Amino acid sequence: MIRKSEAQAPPASQLKAFFLCFLTFFVLASCGDQDDDQTRFGPADKVFRYRESLNPIIDAVSKIETEVQETAVGASGTATAANLATAYERLLPELGAIRALFEQIVPPRRLSRLHGLIGDLINLRMTAYNNVVRGFADDNEKLYDEAESLLAEANDQIPAINELLREVDVALATTFADRGIAAKYAGLELY
Repeated sequence: MIRKSEAQAPPASQLKAFFLCFLTFFVLASCGDQDDDQTRFGPADKVFRYRESLNPIIDAVSKIETEVQETAVGASGTATAANLATAYERLLPELGAIRALFEQIVPPRRLSRLHGLIGDLINLRMTAYNNVVRGFADDNEKLYDEAESLLAEANDQIPAINELLREVDVALATTFADRGIAAKYAGLELY
């Protein structure tokens, strides 16, 4: 009978073979082709999916602003409180739906600043639109001033958002070009 203290360890060659197999498996599992698929914002596929999910949001937010300009402001370049309130009241549900869709998108960690800026822009516009609607209903001009300030703050974020979007687009285009894949989309900008 062999006691525990007398149990023989596997021969060194078996341990060495096991260790080498384990090490090889570990190296192969951890390497893959991930290095080729990285952007400065994270894995190219995740960044691409995130950027692609932003396009309908950006398009919809920009479309709403265009509609406000066309229906409330018009060719004169000025808008009455009544025209703005009517346009904002009509467009608020659509902007709220866009915000709900946007909040479901999870950004890659390195794109959280971009995500935050876009979210802030949407929220600032929603608050401004609500202020104009309430201000018109209550004949409260102070709410108009607050709305103007909020809209200016939202618009001030647009250049930073567009610059980050361009940086993401360039990083993706470079990564996909390095892999021999043509650009898969055209980037959009907020306005």
